[in-house]
Amino acid sequence: MKIDIILNQKTHKLRQLKSLLAGVAVALTACGPASASPIFTQATTNTAVFDGAAGSDRDAIYGKGQQLADDFSVASPATIRSVTWWGIVSHPTREVSPQGPWTFELLFYGDIEGLTDTSNVIGSSQVVFNTLTDTGENFGGGSSGYDIYVFTADVTPVNVSANTKYWLSVLADTSNDPNNNFSWRSAQNGNAVRRTGDDGIFTNPFFAENGAMLFILDDAVISETQPPSISRIEFIDGRIEVEFSGMLQESGDLQEWADVTPQPTSPFSFIPSQDSLFFRARADPD
Repeated sequence: MKIDIILNQKTHKLRQLKSLLAGVAVALTACGPASASPIFTQATTNTAVFDGAAGSDRDAIYGKGQQLADDFSVASPATIRSVTWWGIVSHPTREVSPQGPWTFELLFYGDIEGLTDTSNVIGSSQVVFNTLTDTGENFGGGSSGYDIYVFTADVTPVNVSANTKYWLSVLADTSNDPNNNFSWRSAQNGNAVRRTGDDGIFTNPFFAENGAMLFILDDAVISETQPPSISRIEFIDGRIEVEFSGMLQESGDLQEWADVTPQPTSPFSFIPSQDSLFFRARADPD
């Protein structure tokens, strides 16, 4: 049994489900583009040359903790309302799915003599993810590396001035599962800094890491700009569970589509009862 996901005219197989789900497909089509407006982007890495990640987690280094930060500046005054970043959740047994929830602190610092000014926190938000969004990439660019996940979250608005250096720190707390640790994805040759902690408490100064952490800063909130999507599919106790945003539609032939009635909340859980069933998400007119 298998499930195919149709995304941007390409078909991707879900490894975890290919032996479980038969005759059910999800068409990840979206109606209406996002209108996000990135104000800073550092989000590319050539995995053929280098693919990096380093722990930024209160539970990293056997519970001592490690924190990463990277600098940024903008050409004109702006307000940061959402952040996107990438990373891996490592587990000693690759076949074991990481267990949430995953808590992150998104910390914005001022700069002092080219380093993170920990005495000047200009913004701080805590966000929690109950599920992970797999990008379909693997760490290192091959097929055997850890799954790479993407995270996007709204933050308490942070006002930044033009041509001024600031620092972003993405700090996870995976202490709920000692087998999981979060590592923030990075590219080469940047200004990233790191510091170690003591039982997840950080008082040490930052020092140079020589990497470029991957992240995007946006002036739009996710709730206003997130496109309709289907982000997760799982087979749980004989039922298929679909996590989505927007309005969920269904079809038996990929020709005629109708909203699922009554419109479910995400995640949508059902027992498959027909040979072919397709889903897609569309924009919510409200």
